[in-house]
Amino acid sequence: MLRTRPGGRGFVDLAVALKRSTASVHRMRRKLRLGGAAAKPWSAEQLAALTKWYGVKPPGVLARELGRSIPAMKKKAAELGITTRSPAPQWTPAEDELLRRSYRRTRLADLARRLGRTPGGLRMRAFKLGLMLPKVRFAWSPESEAVLRDRVAAGWGNQEIADLIGCAIEQVRRRRIQLRLPRTHSMPRWRNLRARLTREWFAAGGASHWVAYRARAAGLAESYGLPGDLSPRAIQIVLLLAAGPKTRAELCQAIGIKSLGCWRPGRCTDYLADLARRGLVGSYQRDDYRNLYLLTADAMNRLATAGGD
Repeated sequence: MLRTRPGGRGFVDLAVALKRSTASVHRMRRKLRLGGAAAKPWSAEQLAALTKWYGVKPPGVLARELGRSIPAMKKKAAELGITTRSPAPQWTPAEDELLRRSYRRTRLADLARRLGRTPGGLRMRAFKLGLMLPKVRFAWSPESEAVLRDRVAAGWGNQEIADLIGCAIEQVRRRRIQLRLPRTHSMPRWRNLRARLTREWFAAGGASHWVAYRARAAGLAESYGLPGDLSPRAIQIVLLLAAGPKTRAELCQAIGIKSLGCWRPGRCTDYLADLARRGLVGSYQRDDYRNLYLLTADAMNRLATAGGD
């Protein structure tokens, strides 16, 4: 039966008929030096479905609908010249100008997210524009290492130190790790700034420390016409935006923190995203592709009503 395969049966059907496993049938096939099962010809309906849905539906779902394996489906798609890759959009002069200003000064992942492109696409465009510098190994001298240590202790960022020394930011970051120097966000400059701004914020709220301020947060939020379950940091962001639109960097600088995200057990949230879900904060994109955050009309009405009372 294995040699003749009556009715053109497949090896799975033969395994069921012989009451053996598929692996056992394949072992015997190889032992008898029999060829594999002949591939079934593709019908016109299958080819039409493959052309229409390849790259749209998940491969497993489409292969199941066609009655084919995923490798066989991909092989047929390659023979027909069907591809799922779409051509990348053309670069505009504004995007080129932003790339010239920000390349090697902004994290590549952030710049790619701002432009809606991949990091690889940014590297290729930077190479075409002549922005990629030759990989020259920077020779660290005792004087440059002393400058690096002093500026890190003063709270300077990697880009600021790179501009001062005259090397790439990656070389500063790598050397800082080799010298076991702390990261920028834990520097005394940021700690002192955060401590000073927090003390001022507590004094304005009539509290002496964070626990007391958190205990009064619900009443403070209600006094401004805001939801009572807002965190103290979220209330602070709302009051800062009441003075005018700001970017994330400007909000972080005003508060004295490096990020507007907060970690809670089991989840990580973002203050601005939480305020946007509540309908209190909106955003729009400036010409330099940076998001500017501002209070919505509902939030402004709440604050105005609370101020009038």
